[in-house]
Amino acid sequence: MKYKNLFSPISIGTLEIKNRLVMAPMVRNYATKSGTVTQKYLDHIESIASGGVGLMILEASYVNPIGKGFSHELGLDNDTKLEGLQKLVKIGHKHGAKIGPQLYHAGRQTSSQVTGSQPVSCSPIACPVIQEKPQELTIAEIQSIENDFADAALRAKAAGFDFIEIHAAHGYLINQFLSPFSNHRTDKYGGDSTNRFRFLQNIITKIQTVIGENFPIIVRLSADELIDGGLTISDTTCIAQQLENL
Repeated sequence: MKYKNLFSPISIGTLEIKNRLVMAPMVRNYATKSGTVTQKYLDHIESIASGGVGLMILEASYVNPIGKGFSHELGLDNDTKLEGLQKLVKIGHKHGAKIGPQLYHAGRQTSSQVTGSQPVSCSPIACPVIQEKPQELTIAEIQSIENDFADAALRAKAAGFDFIEIHAAHGYLINQFLSPFSNHRTDKYGGDSTNRFRFLQNIITKIQTVIGENFPIIVRLSADELIDGGLTISDTTCIAQQLENL
């Protein structure tokens, strides 16, 4: 067979995938304004799943409405979303694909026009693109968002998804904590690389506590931010190694 490896199975932890074809996570804006699945969303996923893809990673899905980045983005923030999420799972499984959501929080990389409130971040530094100054999160608020990620992961498992992906790239909230470019905190969530990693570490630890250590978790990282003072390949290599040890 031509492209034998491409069409051969592969495993990610305990998850076996029928081939190496992956639907990458891309925001469609096909959900309702409240973040629930629509028929348009279901039809779109059906059209991709029927093509034979092995792994389907849904778009960035907010774990809290203050972290919503787009007007009609998919949400994982409450149980009213479960029915639609279960329909997405059913479509993926019908075609033999493994399917999972991407958990995310936009942080400062959104606007009050989208969320209805001032954006939040690790430090009160405006996103160079959005240019809306965010509110600096308190430690209690940070820990609450960590819990939001864990709740969303548990909700994803309850919906029947096969894995979750944590969005820690592209300037969104987790990346904001990881990067010295955006994280200027001086408490236990900022400063050296160990402290800047704490937010992501706590998120994963809390997720593992509620869904079990054998449920597959993928983490999306920006390998090189390509900006002065941002994360480099060397930094991200260290982050990846730390993730492997969690």
